[in-house]
Amino acid sequence: METCFLGAYLLLSTALYIYSKTILLGMLFLAAYLGAAAAIAYRAGTTGHPYLFPILFAVSIVIAEFVRNRKVRTMVPFTT
Repeated sequence: METCFLGAYLLLSTALYIYSKTILLGMLFLAAYLGAAAAIAYRAGTTGHPYLFPILFAVSIVIAEFVRNRKVRTMVPFTT
């Protein structure tokens, strides 16, 4: 049953990310989903580094939105 919920959450997050008016909410949901996936993979203690892919993918989504979307740049200003 939990697998169906996770699949529905991922589908909803992706749909929100694709739709232009809810792209920020979708980005946050996808980053949270991938962060949880990385935490579970790390906690499971499997051999290798399976937790790196979700982390790198989430970081790439956030960086892409930071470069592409003005709203994200105004929310997190990197000024010195």
